Amino acid sequence: MILVLIIVFGRLFLPGPRAAGDFPFSSSETVREGFNIPQVWSSRGNGMGRYVLSTLWAWPVDFLYGMGAFLGLDFSVLERIIGIFPVLVFGIFGISRLLRRLGVSGIGKMASILVYVANSYLILLIDGGQLSVAMAYAFLPLTFLTFEDSLEGNLRKKILAGLAVSILGFFDLRFVFVFLLILLLKFVYELLFLHSREWPHFLLSWFRSGLVILLVMVGLHSFWIFSSFLAKPPQLPAGYLRKEQTQFLNFANIGHATLLLQPHWFKNVFGKVTHLKADFFLIPLLVFLAPILRKRDKTLGFWLFVLLVGIFLVKGSNPPLSEIYAWLFTNIAGFSFFRDSTKFFVLIALSYSVLVGIAVNELNKKIAWLARFLPLGIFLYFVIIMRPVWLGKMTGMFSLPVYQKEFSFLENVLKSDENWGRVLWIPTRFPMGYSSLQHTALSATDLTEIRPFITGNVGTYEIFNFIRESKFVSQLFDVAGISYVVYPYPDERREDLNEDEREYYQIFLNQLVSLDWLSVIKNESKVPILKTLKHQNHIFVAPKFWWVVGSDRIYSDLVSIKDFDLSKNAIIFLEENTDLFGKFIKYPNSKVILYDKNTIDLAVSSLDSEDLIFPAKNLTLSPNDSGWWKREASDFLSWRFFLQEKYGVDNLDFDLSGGWAVGEGNLSLKIKNAKLKKGTLLLARVMESSKGGVIRFYQDSKLIGEVNTLLTAPKKIEIKLTGYQDVPDKYFIYDEANIRWFEIGKLESSGEITIEVSGGINVLNALVGIEEQRWELLKRNVQDLVTNAKALFWSDLSDNEKISLFTIKEIPEVEYLRKNPTEYWVKVKGLKEPSFLILSEQYDKFWQMNEVSSLPAYSFLNAFMVEKDGFYKIYYSPQKYVLPGLVISGFSLILASAILVKLHNKKRV
Repeated sequence: MILVLIIVFGRLFLPGPRAAGDFPFSSSETVREGFNIPQVWSSRGNGMGRYVLSTLWAWPVDFLYGMGAFLGLDFSVLERIIGIFPVLVFGIFGISRLLRRLGVSGIGKMASILVYVANSYLILLIDGGQLSVAMAYAFLPLTFLTFEDSLEGNLRKKILAGLAVSILGFFDLRFVFVFLLILLLKFVYELLFLHSREWPHFLLSWFRSGLVILLVMVGLHSFWIFSSFLAKPPQLPAGYLRKEQTQFLNFANIGHATLLLQPHWFKNVFGKVTHLKADFFLIPLLVFLAPILRKRDKTLGFWLFVLLVGIFLVKGSNPPLSEIYAWLFTNIAGFSFFRDSTKFFVLIALSYSVLVGIAVNELNKKIAWLARFLPLGIFLYFVIIMRPVWLGKMTGMFSLPVYQKEFSFLENVLKSDENWGRVLWIPTRFPMGYSSLQHTALSATDLTEIRPFITGNVGTYEIFNFIRESKFVSQLFDVAGISYVVYPYPDERREDLNEDEREYYQIFLNQLVSLDWLSVIKNESKVPILKTLKHQNHIFVAPKFWWVVGSDRIYSDLVSIKDFDLSKNAIIFLEENTDLFGKFIKYPNSKVILYDKNTIDLAVSSLDSEDLIFPAKNLTLSPNDSGWWKREASDFLSWRFFLQEKYGVDNLDFDLSGGWAVGEGNLSLKIKNAKLKKGTLLLARVMESSKGGVIRFYQDSKLIGEVNTLLTAPKKIEIKLTGYQDVPDKYFIYDEANIRWFEIGKLESSGEITIEVSGGINVLNALVGIEEQRWELLKRNVQDLVTNAKALFWSDLSDNEKISLFTIKEIPEVEYLRKNPTEYWVKVKGLKEPSFLILSEQYDKFWQMNEVSSLPAYSFLNAFMVEKDGFYKIYYSPQKYVLPGLVISGFSLILASAILVKLHNKKRV
């Protein structure tokens, strides 16, 4: 067994750096930052920064890494002694204890241990750098044992079980959910075998253990739970809660589950699913021999129960009964953390380990001569199925990284540059890509989730062509603080590139090199390095600020203005978030630009989000019985491409964070909402296009009003797609579609509204029911803004007026000190008029200065109004709840430890 483990895992401990996609190489200063109290904001996983409460439960592990770095240990040493070695220790020790409890020993125990620690799932967890997940996997058997001990044990054993569950949560909180699932199966299974008179004691013992474990875990995890209740709960990215995610990430079928074969074995490349392999059939064969060789065994029956549930869950939304997983995902609390169903492989691995051990021991008893050959057979079998590891075919932690000399050169370049600036990696950061506090790593895939960048994309085939095609991307790179662009050649161990893909890489690289706002540092290399001609600092001042009602197509018009500089003009879009208008009217010198919009659009922008009704909220991504369907902000690229390809129209309007209700052809939609009251005026925000028609609104079969959505002479939009070599540039001409608000009519009851549409395509964004008196007041206020030149119509401005409005010569000086990821001290000098102070971190309204929340500059950065020179503190407000939570966690640990010591001493006496 030891020899097999050396053959399989020995490569991990050979000299040389190890890194993987989920565990990239990190600089000492970056790792050392973990040696601190928990920080709820971080830029380590995303160069623009993000709220990390959803993973802050892993802070104790980060703290250990940070302490190691503080003590001077190299990253390559830390990843082995904290990340890899404990996986093997906990995995072998934990499963051994469980097997001993179940009476599995000898050759059976050896086979079981190898099944648990030398299977394709755990190997790929380690190889892919998911070391915390691997630690949770390895620690799960010990956690299960401590719970079993607690059921009939004293308070000491119950506290130990609570500590074990808490530690499991520190490694990966999702495995606490898996652990609870095992307990649920155990509870149901054991209850079936109990007489009714035994139920009270059974239920009481479970309740006592569960209560103590819950109290201990909540106490120890308070350092992040406290913030989630008082500030901002953990958040998943947009779209992650859709049931379609279970299909998008579902690669394992029932065959992979049954064979304990990770679907990405062995290259570990997302989406590249391996076919079923004959040499993996022996393990399930032994497993299903177990109930034949040992009949009427209650323990064996339980682990068969766990196995069948595990197989069903691992296959996810694949047949059979594919809809059940999607239902669990959308209806069971906690299941949304399992978009990727492979996390449930641990259920199969755990039950297989037990059942294989039983089967081997039974074979050994029943066939005496087999004992001579079983050890050698087991040894050879695991060596054979794990052959990609010892043959050097793995592509992550089990192998040496590619392009080490090239990445070493990049590291020297970045270390020599003392100025702050982000490094953009195309498509994503390579495992050995250097990152530091001065030069955080930002993936191009991250930019595709940031609105203004992706609006510059042409089509959906080249997901990053906005870097080449967008007219204003250089200015976006400037305000985003991107100083370097790195475009490594793909790792051909992981990607089977054909000749066209190799050619495309070189073509795109040449196109990047030819951009006039990028200079070349190193081109003839597997890791080409480019540098932007200019970029803003982490914190800078935009002397002028503009509020816009309309789409961010305005960027294309702005950059055509002579000497326009986006970093000197902060842009905030009122239709991106309807709650912004209240802040607009509070700031001095505020001016709003109506970009292809009118005063009605501006008036509705002054309403609160609670006033709006979004029909898309009750629709699905596919047409329902009414024929209507929806798209949301997270679907921007595919939605825009759909309009272009099917209808020849283009639109960049914001959806007010409420989504689009889409009706194609002649359809009707019924809406009932308490906000649509008798006597109120109905307003609707709809799309006008060359493929529109008519939208009619009825109530009690009576027409309220209608909107003609057909544009007979739309503005033309020309979009260029750059050619290459002998392929000429392509130009696409689309009709511009516009989203506007319309007054529909007065509601004569509070009953249901029926919306009937006709034409090619009609899009409904939002409805409002508003009292006429209030509506007239809003329109008068807006007219006052126009009269006082506070609201400007873009189409009415001359070229010279635009130059005068947007040209700025003097820029105030800014100095800042980064105290930690959640706090900055800033000094502003030379301010002539109220301006916006821009913090170059991903926008989040919880960033504050002087207890005032930030505004979304350029849709993705944080802006604060400053009116005079002075010192300012910018901070992320949820961080203030971490310390009280950490105190609770510390007190809980001290209390639990004191009780354990007291009970232990009492036992000795």
